[in-house]
Amino acid sequence: MTAKTLDETDSLLLRHEFECVELVDKATGIALFEEDFYGEPQSGLIDSNNLWAAIGGTHLTVWCSGELRRIETIKDIDSIRLRKQNLVEILTDPWSSESAIWELDLETFEFKKTKAFKAYQGKPFTENVKW
Repeated sequence: MTAKTLDETDSLLLRHEFECVELVDKATGIALFEEDFYGEPQSGLIDSNNLWAAIGGTHLTVWCSGELRRIETIKDIDSIRLRKQNLVEILTDPWSSESAIWELDLETFEFKKTKAFKAYQGKPFTENVKW
């Protein structure tokens, strides 16, 4: 099986093969980090300035300034999106009774639940969740 791309910039490639994720420096081909997930990761995002990368699945992993942080407080991540510079929003499993939108500040690593997300509860699965 071929690795699947989660996100990519001119300099970095964030990809996974099954449960293993890696961030690769495209110029050298060297992996800046590798991280294992239980199950395949669902989403990934690289900063446009290549300063950080965030990967979501059973937990959240953030690579920032060469340091890898595993945040297990936020679980079952469906998707990650950029809200503004160094601030991401994280959507947890939309079909779960605990589904919520979280914010993570990538400068301070402070995170908070901003609201519950109930729009997909009791509805059939879809690949395109609108949040």
